[in-house]
This record gives sequence, structure tokens and C-alpha cells, in this order.
Amino acid sequence: MSKTPVQTIYASASNPSSVDELLGKLAAYRPIEIREIETKLGTSEATIAQVVEITEAGDSIDLGERPVFWQVVRRQLATATEEVPWVVGRLTKTGPAYRLEGMAETEGPAVQRALAALSN
Repeated sequence: MSKTPVQTIYASASNPSSVDELLGKLAAYRPIEIREIETKLGTSEATIAQVVEITEAGDSIDLGERPVFWQVVRRQLATATEEVPWVVGRLTKTGPAYRLEGMAETEGPAVQRALAALSN
């Protein structure tokens, strides 16, 4: 007697990392707060930031609030102010370290459109 395979009507949620989603992409980061977060390796300090991917056309894809643990990126985010709350760049990896590379001048208009749309 053969058994019929059970059909599922669901898929298990994947857990993509921020690196997988952001590496090499132009994104804007707005730091919100610094918080201690419990991780598999123990308690670590992280900067909680709103992250928005910016397309070439100037559209924004809000990726929500995310903890940022990378030390160099956290120092870069610390430059944000009330007047200039967004830090924009491409997440890159050099050796074991991550950092934000500055955007090209030609990307300025797309970034401006994307961030302006967020405030509407």
C-alpha cells in the first residue's frame, strides 16, 4: 500500500541576514537608538536603524528597523544628526569588516527622491 505525500499549504519562513539583503546595494540608514541585544554569542551593543533600500529609479524599499552590529558601520551611523538624519551608502566587505561606501554623485537625485517620498 503506497502512501500519498502530504501536500502543505505553507512554507517555512526564511531568515535572511542583513548582509545577504544589503551587500552592494545603495541604502539609507537612519539611526534610532543604541541597545544591548542578546545574541547567540552573548550580549552585544547594536545601533537600531531604519533601513531603506534605494533603487536606481529613486524608489524606496523600506526594510524596517534593524540592529546594526558592525563596528565601522555603527561609527558611520553615529555621524547622523537631527538636521541630517540619514547616512547613505553601499554596504561592502573588506576582509572580515563591513563598512558603507559613499554613493556616487550621480546617485544623489535618486536618493533625494526616495527619501522625500518617505516623508510624505
